[in-house]
Amino acid sequence: MVYLEGGEQPNTHPPFKVPYTNYEIDSEFWYAPTPVHAYKISIISCGITFVAAILGFVAFSAANSPAMLGFGLENLVDLMSSMVVVWRFYVGGDNASPELVAKLDRREKRASVLIAIVLFILGVTVMSTAVTHLAENEHGSDVGLLIGLSLPSLLIFGVLALIKFRMADMLGSPSFKKDAICSLFGAILSFGVFFGSCVKSGNDGAWWIDGVIALFIAIACMWVGLRTMLKNIDEGKEFWKPAFWKEEGEGADQQGDKAQQSEGAYDMRDSIKVEDINTDI
Repeated sequence: MVYLEGGEQPNTHPPFKVPYTNYEIDSEFWYAPTPVHAYKISIISCGITFVAAILGFVAFSAANSPAMLGFGLENLVDLMSSMVVVWRFYVGGDNASPELVAKLDRREKRASVLIAIVLFILGVTVMSTAVTHLAENEHGSDVGLLIGLSLPSLLIFGVLALIKFRMADMLGSPSFKKDAICSLFGAILSFGVFFGSCVKSGNDGAWWIDGVIALFIAIACMWVGLRTMLKNIDEGKEFWKPAFWKEEGEGADQQGDKAQQSEGAYDMRDSIKVEDINTDI
């Protein structure tokens, strides 16, 4: 039995049995996800992205593909964002009490901002690599390696992104949704490498496809990250100060409140007129 927002509720959906095996998957992660499910899927994501990042860097060294370098860097960022989500949803067991869920919710804003910063840095890095590739007319090689790595990555990260988006939506977690965006970018980069490799196998003049795809992904990463940071600045969240990152969310939660109180204080001063002040002389 796991804690849901409405209280303790038993699982109502039977587990999914993996064909030709005795392994069963808890179907509640899809129909009624909890912080426990988010934590577990993020642990799985950490393992997948760690392996994918290493493979991406190896493939870049062998085939000189900027999109594959972007794929490796993106998975490195995806690993970091998944680790942030692990911290965000860490429950320490198979159950999450209402008090613990409330504590985890206070981590949401910091987790969301941290992933946004990482996304922006990723975008800048991938963009510089893609621009260099296009400017110097660098031609990649070893098309077979790129196809063999990108196709399974496309399927894995596509499924992972779908699961994360659904769970993030049902849990109402912006940070988890940004982590899902990281997985989606990984799937798109994998598709770009696969498509570009197929085209280049029959046309050497299409060497630029990898760079263009990586460039678009870089712009998307920077836009998502910058948009989130600007939104938090507008809300009065001073994430560049240590107070924002205080444990238990005091910094993140109270900064906005203090900003609102300050604004309210100024409004009160402005509303006081000189003639309303009575003085005895």
